[in-house]
Amino acid sequence: MGTAVAENRRVIPLQPERAAHTTGKVGMILFLASWAMMFGALFYSYGILRARAPSWPPMGVPEVPIVVPSIITVLILVSSVMLEQGRKALSGGDVTRFSRMMIGSIVLGALFLALQSQVWLDLWAAGLRIDTG
Repeated sequence: MGTAVAENRRVIPLQPERAAHTTGKVGMILFLASWAMMFGALFYSYGILRARAPSWPPMGVPEVPIVVPSIITVLILVSSVMLEQGRKALSGGDVTRFSRMMIGSIVLGALFLALQSQVWLDLWAAGLRIDTG
């Protein structure tokens, strides 16, 4: 008959803050991956719809603006950069720079929301709604 030999293994538990950081990191990766897959599916559907359409845009559909949404995209990107710069300034102890970056980010974010709302209201007034297809 065989005998069982017990091995002494040293188990090193993760510190709670390290485990929370790892869990948060995995959660953020899953979140971003799911959004990327959703946008990929939307772009693929748009491509199929456009490729099968005899003319684009279809008759009766208002033309989608390009200039203002491009400006809006730049605004939100600059706002994000300012937010990151503010975070770095705060971690470095520069509260004044952090305050300036946060105020700038909030102002650009509010401008983004105002312009985005205006674009959607204009499209709504032109007849582009959910019930129109």
